[in-house]
Amino acid sequence: MTIVSNQNVTGYYRGHIIENIYNLKKEFIHGGHLLALGAPAVVLSITMLLRLPIRWEFLLLAYLFTICVYNFDHFKDLQKDATNNSERTQYLKNHQKLLPYIIFAYGCGFFILLLFYGTIGSIIFGIAFFIIALMYTIKFKNLTRKILGLKNIYTSFSMGLLFILITLLYSYQINWVVFVFFIFLFLRFFMNTSFCDIKDMESDKKQNLKTLPIFFGKQRFLLFLHALNVVSILFILFTSLIGVTPSFITLFLLLIFCYNFYVINKAKNPKANISFLTGVLMDGELILWPCILLIGSTLLI
Repeated sequence: MTIVSNQNVTGYYRGHIIENIYNLKKEFIHGGHLLALGAPAVVLSITMLLRLPIRWEFLLLAYLFTICVYNFDHFKDLQKDATNNSERTQYLKNHQKLLPYIIFAYGCGFFILLLFYGTIGSIIFGIAFFIIALMYTIKFKNLTRKILGLKNIYTSFSMGLLFILITLLYSYQINWVVFVFFIFLFLRFFMNTSFCDIKDMESDKKQNLKTLPIFFGKQRFLLFLHALNVVSILFILFTSLIGVTPSFITLFLLLIFCYNFYVINKAKNPKANISFLTGVLMDGELILWPCILLIGSTLLI
């Protein structure tokens, strides 16, 4: 009897642990943490490329900004998103009462770090940047019914501004290298956000939103992404060949190109799990950047 009792207790705790792990996994993906971790990963990558010291507070600042804006956008559109990405929508609805407080906490964390570690110029830029990012959800989102790809352009530009904010926090001189990385980040984020629109095609059609997958059709849109992948890689590769960016970035570019080629190709399959491709593989790509750059710098320097 004691053995059976112990087995029951062990089974109970094992089931409890598995359930907690499953809940953490849902929070990690649907709560925006996977996507938000891409921002500090990009910041870390840029510090490696510019040979700047790693500052944990700047990595945390980038993370808090991204997850705050991400959750604010999805909270505002919770009812509209009910027809698509139902798993994420259902998860957020279960936490709907807490979401405003969570978003507020993320925003407070961002501003505390900005005020504590920033200069006057970076603080002013950071406040303006934060407002610009939120204004898309508050004011400009309706314009996506009139302007093709506005969400992708706006989001990519905002993430490029995050990079500028980080350089200001480091008091790094704005030069051609910064300009090159800004364009590269814009192109990569444009690819990422555009690809993620595939999963929202059904609800976007109902809202008459002019997204690129709807405009081109899924298959032609994926060809467009392949072309954009090539253009962004060739652009940064050219700057490496003329000595503007470090030579070890070439291995990074090759691996990133292959990774995106694989993900985009997988999306061509009608049976592909689009939610996994967009929410995990594409959003998780940025987290790989520092690892690949570290490998490249070790092998090629």
